[in-house]
Amino acid sequence: MAKRPTITDLARASGVSVATVDRVLNNRPGASAANRQRVME
Repeated sequence: MAKRPTITDLARASGVSVATVDRVLNNRPGASAANRQRVME
């Protein structure tokens, strides 16, 4: 079984901070629309 990506993996791949990934995944305010799009891709 493949290893699931971590928040750190997502942050590195999308070029944003770990905090930004957390905000996007938990639907919290504080992340721009552009960063939300980058993380979700």
